[in-house]
Amino acid sequence: MPWVENWQAFQRLFRRLSYTSMIDSMKDLHWDIRPSPVFGTVEVRVMDTPLTIGQAVNIAGFIQTLACWLLSERPFKHQPEDYLLYPFNRYQACRYGLDGVITDVWSGEQQSIRANILQLADRLAPFAHKVHASAALESVVRQARSPISEAQQMREFIANGGSLIGWYKSIARFGRHKEAKRVYSAQDIQKDCSCYYAACSLLRFFPSPPLPMLPVRSPTQR
Repeated sequence: MPWVENWQAFQRLFRRLSYTSMIDSMKDLHWDIRPSPVFGTVEVRVMDTPLTIGQAVNIAGFIQTLACWLLSERPFKHQPEDYLLYPFNRYQACRYGLDGVITDVWSGEQQSIRANILQLADRLAPFAHKVHASAALESVVRQARSPISEAQQMREFIANGGSLIGWYKSIARFGRHKEAKRVYSAQDIQKDCSCYYAACSLLRFFPSPPLPMLPVRSPTQR
């Protein structure tokens, strides 16, 4: 998402883009993160990649916890330069997962995503409790502590003669995978994680009621 300082700046950005006739609504903006004025939410477009619904909910809860922490503590001032290394850090996350190395644009410090999650875990715990996402945070931390990623497990499963169909059957049977310490049922998720609805990637931390969106002019009106 391009840099904007506030909602009014975003409205101006959306109006400018709509005048190009390339977009008609927010759904036409294929950003990793985007506001959803209709619901008054922020959409994080990564929830279609996890292997299970439970894992998608846990990731959504982790993101919601991060948002609560950032909005409450304001640990740093958001600036345009924060985006300078975004493509690099994004590639690291997409290609290497938890083992990807992210770089701080201000200090130059490099740290694996796995280490960053574990470093933040204790600080995030009270905010996870506040948004009823403690179970989600615990699941993400547990996954970060695991030395074997699900991608590695899938490769090993297939290398040992398994198939993708067999892999998905094993997920359906054991929850996440055979070594999971706890299988989260739908009831667990609904009870422990208020962001169950966020499985659809909607994180409610924009003000309510929904923020208004400027109307998009048709080409004949421009």
